[in-house]
Amino acid sequence: MPQLPAKPNLTYLKTQAKALLKAYRSGDSNVYTRIYQGITGFTPSSRFLLADDQTVIAREYGFPSWPKLKQYVEAVLGSLTQDQKNRSNRKYAIKTLAEQLLSWSRNHEIENLANRLALMPLHEILDVRTFVLVKGQHSLLVDGLLERLKQP
Repeated sequence: MPQLPAKPNLTYLKTQAKALLKAYRSGDSNVYTRIYQGITGFTPSSRFLLADDQTVIAREYGFPSWPKLKQYVEAVLGSLTQDQKNRSNRKYAIKTLAEQLLSWSRNHEIENLANRLALMPLHEILDVRTFVLVKGQHSLLVDGLLERLKQP
């Protein structure tokens, strides 16, 4: 059973739930086990809705329902200072942005990569650079940027 981090992020949990629903809709057989474990009485002919995938995520973290998980996360976040909340949200935003840039580079979507970088302020570029360096994926991003330089 996965453990929630000390500073859980409700947006990230919602993203996990949406990813589960997307995987289910794409026919990914790996999600069926998670669904069967999370929802009693689920069958392949059952409808699987957003509320169901939220239930699965909540139960994977040891909560009986999504509202209970949400209540817990909000209580934890309520005990954080505003500065801690801002840093947590910023860290998540940088992580998401960096992963999107890496994805575009990996998939050779160089126009998207170049256009997004052109719109980023310097402090975001530096934060993304730090994130990518720590993950050891800087060469992937540099390769994408070099590929863009080859284009007219």
